[in-house]
Amino acid sequence: MNDERVYPNHSDDGVTGPAQEQVANEPVEQYEAPQEPMQTSPQNSQQTPVYSYTPPMQHNYISYPQSPVHKHTSKGKTKKIIWGIVACILCLAMGLIAGGAVIQYGLVDLGDWIDGHHKPVLEDENKNNPASDSDDDNSLSTSGKNVKDANPPLSLKQNTNHNALSAAEIYKSSVNSVVGITTEGTTTNMFGQTTTTASIGSGFIIDEENGYILTNAHVVESGNTYRVSLYNGETYDATLIGHESENDVAVLKIEAKNLTALPLGDSNALVVGQDIVTIGNPLGELTYTLTRGIVSALNRAINIDGQPIIMFQIDAAVNPGNSGGPAIDSTGKVVGIVSAKYSSASIEGIGFCIPINDALHIAKELIRQGYVSGKPSLGINVKDYYGRGSYGYYYMYVRVEKVNKGSCAAKAGMKTEDVITAINGEEVASTSELVTKLKKFKAGDTVTITVYRNGDYRDLTVTLDEDKSGAVAS
Repeated sequence: MNDERVYPNHSDDGVTGPAQEQVANEPVEQYEAPQEPMQTSPQNSQQTPVYSYTPPMQHNYISYPQSPVHKHTSKGKTKKIIWGIVACILCLAMGLIAGGAVIQYGLVDLGDWIDGHHKPVLEDENKNNPASDSDDDNSLSTSGKNVKDANPPLSLKQNTNHNALSAAEIYKSSVNSVVGITTEGTTTNMFGQTTTTASIGSGFIIDEENGYILTNAHVVESGNTYRVSLYNGETYDATLIGHESENDVAVLKIEAKNLTALPLGDSNALVVGQDIVTIGNPLGELTYTLTRGIVSALNRAINIDGQPIIMFQIDAAVNPGNSGGPAIDSTGKVVGIVSAKYSSASIEGIGFCIPINDALHIAKELIRQGYVSGKPSLGINVKDYYGRGSYGYYYMYVRVEKVNKGSCAAKAGMKTEDVITAINGEEVASTSELVTKLKKFKAGDTVTITVYRNGDYRDLTVTLDEDKSGAVAS
């Protein structure tokens, strides 16, 4: 016999709140990083040509019996001379044909080898051959926003270098693109007093023309003013373009000239064991510190504040203040954003980075509109509670603490103190399960949410709202 769960009785009165109030446990969508096996491109595009040797032509020699000796006559001598001339002509013709074929084969093969392996690459060669990537990594549409108010489109630095660099060379070419970020904000303590807080993190320039800086959301989300420091000692006030807490990505912008952007690599090409370096500001004091290591693992689902984020693992030293700094491969390209460290007194050498491909996708959305589009929202606050079953064991359930006025949940008839038990027939027993299941959908999808209210189960049809959390108010 199954143990029956007994949910507490709740009143039928619903309470709504202002739609603009922050939702503490509101489920949002997670951008999923590619799960395919990672591959890598060769470190050096120059390949040694492979030659295929063919065996020499074989000749079969036949011994004929000698002809009897005859007396030489003028007629016989003339025949021999004629046949000798004919033989010479035939040999010459065969030699010319064979030689021509060999020369032609050699020229074609040599041409192919030059075209395929040793054709010189000019810096301007690709200017008239734009990449065919439909996502257009080098520009962003500003549709949906007034041109006057639109952020400038993202302009990425191109770098076709495939040669491995030393750590010293990487540092020299990258350090001017790494920045320190000071975030200041205000909080109210338990006595009602307002205090000022400050935190320091790292970031790096991804667009030298427009001054865009990529960093972590947790570096900037607690503040309202931002100050960026460059390696040359210059400092600038920064504007927060947007942040996406669920994937820990944020974009700042500074008004400065003569900036140097870091080239971006392909995090899908990472393999375990390849070299990696990080540059950042550990402890907020040891500025522009380089650490090095290797990629230790790929596709780690790291739970940050209840949100799983797909990252890759490194063994380079990571400390507070490194957050938001670049993880750079051996060719000098950024392949990740340093985001987290496994903290323990007895554990070292475990750090995690957000793949740059995932971060760039989010950065484009933030620059375009200030938030990541398509994330679903119910417009409610929820909290985990524990109940006791008929056999005495305890179980967890999700109770609605608040329904935002005008939200999709309010329109569907959801009320405060409802217990959410299922989404589209799949059981929900905790807020983390609710978040995970909602991530399967996008804004605009219609789902059936089962709630328990006053001793009855009810199915509510909800068309999901779009979550715009992280958007910067204009």
